[in-house]
Amino acid sequence: MTESIEAETSERIILLACARQPMDALWGQRLRRALSGRVVWDALLWQGERHGLTPLLHHHLSQAAAGRLPDGVAERLAQSGREIAQTSLFLTGEFLRLLEVFAAEGIPVIPYKGPVLAVTAYGNLGLRRMSDVDLLVRRQDIGRGVELLERLGFRREGDLTPAQARFAVRYAYTFDFLHDKGLRVEMHWAPVPRNMSIAWNAEGVWERARSAVLLGRQMMVASPEDTLLMLCLHGLKSAWCTVGMLTDVHQWVGAHPDLDWTTLLEMAEGQRCERALLLGLQSSRELLGTELPGAVLSRLEADPEVSKLAGRVKKRLWREVATQAESVAGLTGLTLRCQRGLWNQAVCLLRLAATPSLYDVVAVRLPRPLFALYYGLRPLRVLWKYGAGVLPEALRRQ
Repeated sequence: MTESIEAETSERIILLACARQPMDALWGQRLRRALSGRVVWDALLWQGERHGLTPLLHHHLSQAAAGRLPDGVAERLAQSGREIAQTSLFLTGEFLRLLEVFAAEGIPVIPYKGPVLAVTAYGNLGLRRMSDVDLLVRRQDIGRGVELLERLGFRREGDLTPAQARFAVRYAYTFDFLHDKGLRVEMHWAPVPRNMSIAWNAEGVWERARSAVLLGRQMMVASPEDTLLMLCLHGLKSAWCTVGMLTDVHQWVGAHPDLDWTTLLEMAEGQRCERALLLGLQSSRELLGTELPGAVLSRLEADPEVSKLAGRVKKRLWREVATQAESVAGLTGLTLRCQRGLWNQAVCLLRLAATPSLYDVVAVRLPRPLFALYYGLRPLRVLWKYGAGVLPEALRRQ
């Protein structure tokens, strides 16, 4: 259950009330109470946009406050709703087209987030904001996937040589592609980069994947348990910077009452990301009231550190936009504390500091014989870009 809801501002209560579909009676009552008070509408609309919740704000406020919204607010919400719906339809069409093309080339694909998450967890394409198409492929199919997307007119960001790309694949988790018509595609082979010290079992995801009919098409989808774990890892990778990420978790849990929680917890523990999973679930529980089973509550009770981390996530959500250095320090501290034990945290810190990223390879173009220098260039580039204070700040937050 959410805590200290009475102490929140009207804008936050409205945002949290609308961050779900459907809305239950208790949150409906809180929404009506907040709407009856003073609402700073510009601040609310800005927060809705920042947290990726404009579609849900429009959906719920057009019903709960129909005819009572101030001049201009209803029009702005409606216009944003139409634009988001158009973008969602465009991206869904492109997503389905790409599925067909990849299948024709014999490249297996699992949809990641995007339209499948929207229809499965929200029940409506227009209720979840989308900005790109995310596809999950096997590591051995990355090269073929890159070639296919380039034949379709996409440009890979970074313009890497084949040797640089092969080196980056060892440590990165996605390649981003852009098309002249404004379409962005992210081709993933893992949910997080290797330097986050997650022992990701990619083949396990494919072994547990199943065939389903969604959006009128037959496609492979990840198991509900793998999807929830990937959503929590995606949130951690982004330091849980938006309420919308937690709404994805809340909606997914609500849409899958038959989740195999025992299997999910075992999977997370075996991949060194149980605390990351629990952090996403606890943050969703505290902020949105997500109902969790006894097996999860028992793990949370046995690991009080998770609740402390969830408290930090909640505070970060309502902060003004942080500087890039502050964001990196916050993410580093959160990533370290999601590892259990000083040894695991020390190993994680070393990997964060020294493991090359895709951005390192793009920023410093080294020829193949000098690739080993990336391990030394990584910490130097971090210090140059973010300043010498980023590590002490991360350790302080840790």
